[in-house]
Amino acid sequence: SLDVPAELNTAAVRVEADGSWTAEVNEDAASYVILSKSRGTGEADVNLRIMKNPYNQERTATVTFRSSGVEAVVTVRQAAARDGQDMKTAEFRIGTYNIRMSNMDKDEDNVWSARKPRLLSSIKDNAFDIFGVQEVSTQAQKDLKEALGKDYTINFFSPYYQNGQGDKAMGILFRTSRFTMSDWHLFWVSENPDILSVNDTGSKGDFSRGGCCAVFTHKETGVRFFMMCSHGCLNVEPNNKFAHVYIDIEKKYNNDGLPSFFVGDLNAVPSSEAVVTYKTWWNDAFSSADVRDGAPNTYNGWSSQQGKTRIDYIWFRNDAKIMAYHCNNTLYDELYASDHFPVSADVKISK
Repeated sequence: SLDVPAELNTAAVRVEADGSWTAEVNEDAASYVILSKSRGTGEADVNLRIMKNPYNQERTATVTFRSSGVEAVVTVRQAAARDGQDMKTAEFRIGTYNIRMSNMDKDEDNVWSARKPRLLSSIKDNAFDIFGVQEVSTQAQKDLKEALGKDYTINFFSPYYQNGQGDKAMGILFRTSRFTMSDWHLFWVSENPDILSVNDTGSKGDFSRGGCCAVFTHKETGVRFFMMCSHGCLNVEPNNKFAHVYIDIEKKYNNDGLPSFFVGDLNAVPSSEAVVTYKTWWNDAFSSADVRDGAPNTYNGWSSQQGKTRIDYIWFRNDAKIMAYHCNNTLYDELYASDHFPVSADVKISK
């Protein structure tokens, strides 16, 4: 067993085995105990990086080494932090990112094969714990699962198919080590939310719009919250007309009154009628954050480092506090990762 202080520290474990071996941290501790290697052959030194304990309670992790049917368990006991926060408080980063359809651009810099590495770097650099995505093509769904599936549980919803499976999707991704998900639901933004429809009609084109939602549990603290993600109507009239549907859906599927988040590219500027409707139910993280950084606007149109309009949102209500808001306008080799910036908020929820 290892006894370590509350501060960030590293401990070394010596492995001796006749053949191949694996090492695994118990699921509840995987977010704060990180192994330098999780498999090997023969003798090796494995470093355990133990992140700072922010809580006023001791926490315990186990690392299980296995080789040829034999197990050896290392128990890590980390001291409580002096003046630390209550273990019943969950802190995490929530976000939203319109990654742009992978088949929309033909120029050399922004074809998907060229842009994908920038997009994946952007997602990793933003360190989302849980986030919504929009405009995810079939190819991008495959690529995101391949690149991020080790760390994130990924759920997609295409409003163009009644079963929700297919192209032009949105979705919610969350760190498997930090959360569990329950009560996953799909809906369409219309007066009949359970039925597939072409509901976004007008001069800008005809589209199917919908959303997805679920309840999430923060593993370390047991804190539960509701989250909904959507890609709002592009045409102004249906966007305004159906804004109430999101409130109706939240009331329907969050009847326990959990802390609630609604994220997405909502195709609505802050002065729009749709946003006025959302404000009757939720608070805007942009306006409520103690700290705000990055670009003031979220849609960059491939050309504006400050963004052209703010149409991507993180809305919240009930017992959640927004510590910081970020609209990350980082360029990668002087190029954009998407025509939208990733948006995130650092959140604190207490039981």
